[in-house]
Amino acid sequence: MVVFPGERLMATSIFHSIHALSLPSHNTLCRLTTPRPEGVRCLVIAANGRTAIRARSGALLHTVATGLPGGGGGGGAPGGGGPIALDCVLQPAAVLRSSPASAASIPHLPGTLYALDLLAWVGVDFTAGDAEFRVAWLASKMAEEVGGEGGKGPTAPGPTGRPPLPWVPVLALPTWPADPAGLAASARWEANAAAAAAGGTTATPPPPPVQDGILLRHRAAPYAGGAATPLALLWKDGRCSRHLVDGCEGGGQGEGGGPPTGPTALLRVGSVGCGPGGLIVLETGDDPPVALAVGFDAATPATLPPLAPGHLVKATISAAGGLRTDPADGRPVGLSLSLLEHLKTAAGAGASSSSHRRPDALSKLVFQVGVREGKGVGLEELCGAMDGG
Repeated sequence: MVVFPGERLMATSIFHSIHALSLPSHNTLCRLTTPRPEGVRCLVIAANGRTAIRARSGALLHTVATGLPGGGGGGGAPGGGGPIALDCVLQPAAVLRSSPASAASIPHLPGTLYALDLLAWVGVDFTAGDAEFRVAWLASKMAEEVGGEGGKGPTAPGPTGRPPLPWVPVLALPTWPADPAGLAASARWEANAAAAAAGGTTATPPPPPVQDGILLRHRAAPYAGGAATPLALLWKDGRCSRHLVDGCEGGGQGEGGGPPTGPTALLRVGSVGCGPGGLIVLETGDDPPVALAVGFDAATPATLPPLAPGHLVKATISAAGGLRTDPADGRPVGLSLSLLEHLKTAAGAGASSSSHRRPDALSKLVFQVGVREGKGVGLEELCGAMDGG
């Protein structure tokens, strides 16, 4: 039986996929493909009659009821077993309330949970198993013990003296071999789900999912918690993602008060230089982080609050001279950064609530710049590479 180090610590150990700008080096015999829903990556733990949803930072986002064994749906864990831990994406959903009077009596529904991977099932640790086995086991158990549409049941009672827990469906994502047919099905998952909902017989079908690319995982890969690994790639194009290149979602502005002139990235301040010519060192979310330096005077808007190590900032990224790779260490050469917005102080307070956010990985920065330079990989190229090996 798995011994959990603590939910908060486990949440910080969710694996990180690498954005795929170039073609994968392994063919269809080695890869599986799974659609990735748009939303918040999270750790879901069902135990003791409730389901905890934790952000990748470890922060508790929601406590809900689900159809998972022991998750508050009324069935409990079979045979008094241990907790269930899933790597999920929480896709938010708006809840319509008819009037202010009824709003207080309707629990807030966070949305739908889509299960990407399996860490533990009823106390049994699956992280050392290969990806193909984990995916198959998860699909089988979800079908047997949760059922269709993410499980159905009455709203579970909350802890003593507290309101009932909101019910949230949990759905297992489909997985295919990464051959041309599987890649096409994975890339069209949102469109196919919308068509199925429109043609169904249910009077009020559930809203179709919103997609944000596809995952390409090595069949034999264990669950690499907390690490960015080339065994898990994230690929996307404009047909299966609304966020191919991040814009300015937080309201920040580019030079002259207009919109940003390039893609944006979330980075953490590593250190701040003093005086004219000082440098701000920004760090990515990689482990270990990659340090990127920007000039203090040229890159910092006058309206930006004072920065200190640990602050989160949003920055515009570009590569005016073309993006190159240093042959010595493989790091990108030519990235330029301009600070846009201050998001969080080291103590946790700031311009916006971002306790569940973490800096972007270097591969995401390189991917976005590459897409802007027309170096992205199209679905047809991807299918051809995976088919030909």
